[in-house]
Amino acid sequence: MNTTTSDSNLWTVRDSGQPLLVMAALLAVVVIVVGMAYITRCVRAQMEGNDPPQPPQPPQPQPPILPLVRPPLPPTRKFSEDDEPAECSICLEEFEAGVDVRRLGTCGHLFHLICIDQWLEGQATCPLCRGSVV
Repeated sequence: MNTTTSDSNLWTVRDSGQPLLVMAALLAVVVIVVGMAYITRCVRAQMEGNDPPQPPQPPQPQPPILPLVRPPLPPTRKFSEDDEPAECSICLEEFEAGVDVRRLGTCGHLFHLICIDQWLEGQATCPLCRGSVV
């Protein structure tokens, strides 16, 4: 009977000590994990903060700004009474004798000088066919 009693006493001692041992092991694991995370964070911060300063870069020279090169415009002429009656496709008015007009080189379309010059300030194509001006 003593053996049974002593076995039950040992069993009781083991039961009461085992939860304490498990909690101590878990606490140790948590402390180790938190400590490693803290050390990793410190090392990363130190590595980021200790980069050697970069020497200042000299300013890059800017390419020169070239003026817009506009192709030469076709010559102007006066509209005469001998020309076929026509109208300017920009302002839709008929050409009158003695008015300055410009005929575009590639397509041959005819416009009032004022109308086509104003158009060509922003575009380099014919307003009718979108062909090149030159």
